[in-house]
Amino acid sequence: MIRWTRCRPGAGVGISMRIGALAVTLAFMLALAPGCTNPPPPGGATTPSAAPLGSVTGSYVRPPAHSRVIVFVNGIFGDGTGTWTNGTTGKYWPSLLAADPDFADVDVYVHSFVSPHLSNAQQILELAGRMKDLLETDGVIRSHTELVFLCHSMGGLVTRAFLLNARLPASKTPMIYFFATPTAGANVAGIVAHLSANPQLVDMKPLDDGGYVKNLREQWLLTSNEPALDYPNKIASYCAYELKDTWAFRVVPEVSATYLCNHETRGVLGDHLEIVKPADERADQYRFFKAAYERQFSPEAAPIRNALAMRTLSPLTVSRREMALGRFKTATVVLKQVKATTRSIEVGCDAEQKGRLEAKVDLAPGETVSEVKADIANATNLKSSSAAVVRASSGTATVSYTLRGRDRVLTNCPGGGRADVVVNFVVTKEPRTVRPGIDVPVRRVSPARPTRELVIQTPARSARVRLARTPEPPNR
Repeated sequence: MIRWTRCRPGAGVGISMRIGALAVTLAFMLALAPGCTNPPPPGGATTPSAAPLGSVTGSYVRPPAHSRVIVFVNGIFGDGTGTWTNGTTGKYWPSLLAADPDFADVDVYVHSFVSPHLSNAQQILELAGRMKDLLETDGVIRSHTELVFLCHSMGGLVTRAFLLNARLPASKTPMIYFFATPTAGANVAGIVAHLSANPQLVDMKPLDDGGYVKNLREQWLLTSNEPALDYPNKIASYCAYELKDTWAFRVVPEVSATYLCNHETRGVLGDHLEIVKPADERADQYRFFKAAYERQFSPEAAPIRNALAMRTLSPLTVSRREMALGRFKTATVVLKQVKATTRSIEVGCDAEQKGRLEAKVDLAPGETVSEVKADIANATNLKSSSAAVVRASSGTATVSYTLRGRDRVLTNCPGGGRADVVVNFVVTKEPRTVRPGIDVPVRRVSPARPTRELVIQTPARSARVRLARTPEPPNR
């Protein structure tokens, strides 16, 4: 037997039924419906309600006053309120962030779109166009020099489609944090599609089935050919994935949630709904975002940005190269460049070569990868080329590349093209803690010589004189 989650009036009703494919699917759909929360805890305690959002389309949590803004984007079957509200504590993530002194110099905006579970809805591409219009009319794009996105589920796909549609330069969007975004497709989309007329589910079919997510991924990777965009390399993409099933399904598996992420990934001990509902500011998902934000924008992050700017100082002719680049807080920053190719990739005239490679960096104790970027090196006779990090984790990066040979003019062609793929790992090395007696021998120091204190009396003053060593009187 299973029980439906408790929803606000109009979102669902409480019933019980036997577990089966139909029941699980409907349960999943209603669980994601706007306004639904977790089941009430034992004892009949009620679930606190969230403060209502000012608009179903989007609004600022506080009046805008800064050059950078964090934009929340909900996912499928969600909205700008229920998606981010914890069902037990009633805490609303955008409000938590706005009240955090560490985010006092940034604006907070919540974008919301309608995603019904039992009726037609706008497709992802249509939602992206709508998002562009709303962010423009609300002054979000015009009034801020930097936009940081915090996305849940399908909201991450909408955000990528919005950027591709708006053609915003990568410098305008320096960071996106994706929570359970099905970049390679969702597990249950095909199952739920049998019972829902919502076309957004069809858009999220797995990559192997083709469909919109595959097309979106290809468009995202193609921007690496445009220096002003180059989204796969220039936008810091952080990802988190769910560690629990929603009912009987892992809605977005790790491999899909971490696809196209070029920074570290984190697992959240929650299901597809809980992953964006922090109980308070000490919850894992809140801290994961905050830590990533600080690594991206704190003044101490400058050496990491400099490291990537220095990556093309000279061609990489050996398989590995390291450069020391200063310090990040207390850690030393090192740029480790690794060839992903054992030999150069070749491409003929009027031809195209596409593929994937893996590169791994050797990490010593105390070393952590802070940033990963892919590059094309030692290129010859190419019309165009691109490389982008598809996935990065624990010192290993998967890179997608495309090489295009030069055009053949009549029968002439300057010869076959070739290039190498290089992966740049920015590594921070924490200072080593020296353990006396283990890392270094303990140096024994002999005790200081005893001293005596004599009091010298004079008519004008008295003084205490410290003598180095006073011989003991002889024994009588």
